[in-house]
Amino acid sequence: MQKRGLFSQGFEKTMAAERQALMRDQESVRTFDRDRLGALRNFPVQLALEFDSRRMGALTFGDFARFALETGVFYSEREKRENYPEVMLRELRKYFLYLDTDKDGLISLLDADRQGNINDFSRMDAFYKPALQKGKPYASGKNGDAQSIIAKAAKLHMDCRLESIIKSREALEHAGAYIYKYTVPILCLAKEQEGMSILHMSDIHFNRNDGQGRNEQKLDFLSTLKHAIAPPDIVMVTGDLVTARKEDFMKTAQDALGGLFKNALRALVHGNHDIEQGAEGEISQALGRSGYVDLTNRHIGCSVRGMPFHLTGVDDKLRGMPRLPDIPKQARLEPHVLATHSLDAVDGSYPGCFDIVLSGHTHLGEANYLLFDGYDYLRLTHAYENINRLKDEWGVASQRTVFHITSGLGSHTTRFNSTPEGVTLITLACG
Repeated sequence: MQKRGLFSQGFEKTMAAERQALMRDQESVRTFDRDRLGALRNFPVQLALEFDSRRMGALTFGDFARFALETGVFYSEREKRENYPEVMLRELRKYFLYLDTDKDGLISLLDADRQGNINDFSRMDAFYKPALQKGKPYASGKNGDAQSIIAKAAKLHMDCRLESIIKSREALEHAGAYIYKYTVPILCLAKEQEGMSILHMSDIHFNRNDGQGRNEQKLDFLSTLKHAIAPPDIVMVTGDLVTARKEDFMKTAQDALGGLFKNALRALVHGNHDIEQGAEGEISQALGRSGYVDLTNRHIGCSVRGMPFHLTGVDDKLRGMPRLPDIPKQARLEPHVLATHSLDAVDGSYPGCFDIVLSGHTHLGEANYLLFDGYDYLRLTHAYENINRLKDEWGVASQRTVFHITSGLGSHTTRFNSTPEGVTLITLACG
């Protein structure tokens, strides 16, 4: 408690006072031991932004110190117990100066070239150089210039990430539907996990009384999918497996999903149709026997390619009871995927510790008449409220988090002027 009290006093310093204290240690900024230097070179700038107390996309020294003490990036628990707070504060000032590459008294995206966290730093550099006066850090500007520039830096970075994801899109036609392939950079992916993949499926809408051959088409798609793609590391199903009755999840549907990529880590959450028809228990039991994990309002930590990976699921908002489970601190600094049927279940109170949010539900409009579509109708009836105002397949929710809405493998009507039915194969990349 004594340590935390001392550090809390440091957090209350003004930015100018912090800057003066930092500059006193500038001469010794290069004196790091090897372990600390490794931590600095791999410093997760954007993960640390969860500790951004001013919500401006940058860390003051106080924010940085809090991050260092509450995570294991710089100090082990033993070192925190054995070292004096004054010693750690002095060391942390040196580390902060090392990371503050533009010497503006803040750690932000403008410092991220050292860490390589920005895909196309040349665009960032060209955009901001004219805004910075030579020899005068922008943090000393007037009328909130620092906050404005940092906000623009964050937006540009997010735009670049979204652009890179959209440009990576491939559409492979298979058995009457599509496999949509994307490469998605995430910030805390281990090198060993580079190239790992997630197969995302949603809104299959099996229908026992279907007389148009759609069930057979879906079963054929699933049974032959293993011949169309390499085995994924994770299979995620985000709900609406049934349409009008729980009997829609018939034995053939159970076998098709249960036999799909058995060596992958497989998980599911339920959709509004599953809950409405009382089918969620049967779905969980049937797929659980095949090795699927029911992620509803649950977090699990696992190992993918020998390195930590995290999955969290949240129940559907329209018919379920969404509740974000407790997430360990370490899980906030490692690769993390959130699954939910509808993005309406995710709101601004959620921590910024997710890399990808996977969902379905909207069918991406399904019947798009340009001025009005099925999505708009459901929005007007208040079925959608929050992030679901966005119909695009991909969006950026924060500097760390991207979200994906899949078109779904089933439909309620004939699709018109909209993304055809399909599944999504996501390949993860460091970035």
